Amino acid sequence: IIGEEYLIPLLGKWDSVSDINFDELPTKYVLKSNTGSGRIIVVSDNQSKDLIVLKKKLDMWQRIPFGYNGMEIQYLPIVRSIIAEQYIEEMDGNLHDYKFHCFNGAPALVEFMGERDLVNHTSSEIWCDINFEPLNIVEKLEGSFANYSGECKKPQNYDKMLEIVRTLCKPFMYVRVDLYNLEGKILFGELTFTPDNGLDMWEAKDTDEKIGNLLILDVDARQSEENLLKQVREYFGN
Repeated sequence: IIGEEYLIPLLGKWDSVSDINFDELPTKYVLKSNTGSGRIIVVSDNQSKDLIVLKKKLDMWQRIPFGYNGMEIQYLPIVRSIIAEQYIEEMDGNLHDYKFHCFNGAPALVEFMGERDLVNHTSSEIWCDINFEPLNIVEKLEGSFANYSGECKKPQNYDKMLEIVRTLCKPFMYVRVDLYNLEGKILFGELTFTPDNGLDMWEAKDTDEKIGNLLILDVDARQSEENLLKQVREYFGN
């Protein structure tokens, strides 16, 4: 839909762990399951990995269906497989993640994640409107996640990012479109329909209700970015 130039290069796809030839993979790469959340392994040194432990984890991904525990039933009919992607990072070794929350075919909120470490699963975040102005949305984050304290800068080629998001979100009542931006090079991450299984907690008790009010519960309804931006600023403007 958006073109191959925005896809992270795929190194391989396998239906069985026994089909993977690890000797053919590069020094650094990322293993993922095509179903589920958090099923990701960053291999930083292909020569020093523990193959026995790695294969056991991948085999578990293949055997255990994701979707029953939190009733995220969209995962259940997918034929499970393992994929390997090219390892990506920014010049400073960080990886910034731009998560666009879209309602009735239009983007409304940007969840910007910085200081991200995929190996140790740590990150910090800040929420912005689609003009990349910070909003008064604060999650209750614990452990390895925190609220971002740095300056929230609009990335290079941001207009192109919005163009891609508009294309991808158009058919859906709600979807979160995730993109990376590596010094101006835009890469697609994923489409998410049930972020964090709907269990995020917020510092302000009415945040859940306000974000919910952005959504029209009608699969055929469509909204304009202008109206959503007005609503977002009314609810969460600083």
